[in-house]
Amino acid sequence: MTRAIVHIGYHKTATTWFQRSVYPRVSSHAYVPRERVNRAFLEASAFHFDPAKSRELLALAPGVAPILCEEALSGTLLGGGFMGFQSAQIAHRIRALLPDARIVIFVRSQPEVIAASYLQYVRSGGTYAPHRFLWSSDYSRADAVAPRREARFSFDHFDYDRLIAHYIALFGAHSVFTYAYEDLVRDGRAFLERFAKELELEIDLPTISMARRNVSYSLAVCQLARVLNRFTAHGGDDKRYWLHVPHWYKARKKLLEALGRSGMFGSRPTPERLLGE
Repeated sequence: MTRAIVHIGYHKTATTWFQRSVYPRVSSHAYVPRERVNRAFLEASAFHFDPAKSRELLALAPGVAPILCEEALSGTLLGGGFMGFQSAQIAHRIRALLPDARIVIFVRSQPEVIAASYLQYVRSGGTYAPHRFLWSSDYSRADAVAPRREARFSFDHFDYDRLIAHYIALFGAHSVFTYAYEDLVRDGRAFLERFAKELELEIDLPTISMARRNVSYSLAVCQLARVLNRFTAHGGDDKRYWLHVPHWYKARKKLLEALGRSGMFGSRPTPERLLGE
């Protein structure tokens, strides 16, 4: 019997590529668009989640096993899953709707994913330097005394074994599939063949493009972005801005993306160069 697949992330492990290039080409399952997944699992508050209503929002095709892929199911990248509460609760919601699902989790070297998280923070409108972003409690008494009050970056979010163990407890070890992002990067074609076999997916592998969807900022573009981000209030609460210029948020995004893709300012910095030792 074909079983549902729920790919929960983590962030910065090629989930966008899976959503756009891989899962829509799977013929053995029906790919569920992210918008429906978000409405079904992430919009209801803790005491208003209704499995029956969420099942309607998913609008699953009858007789065909679904594929869901949404990195926010593993928690929030820049908020640490709200001290893990969101990450843990979402697992129970998935269990309530799809108790026989196969859970797919991608992990990535922590120094690499933390560096990628900081670059994503800047891409999203952040203005702080790496140390201020990673250790906000050193700069804010509120964060130091009661970190639960604000969503902030959390190293705990990348204790992968805790979330994996949580899903194993809910779904069983036979239903939780953990993969290393580095294996995908090393040999994408070979990885996809093994991935499809293990999850019993029928995919037209030759038609899948292995091209990267997102291009990371270089160090120079990252530093420029932090300055440009000072002219928009958008990008979350964990920032400081000088002046809010209407429509600047989208304009600076297009400019920075173009600079990043040009390659004129170098390539993505190593974690050591970006974050320090």
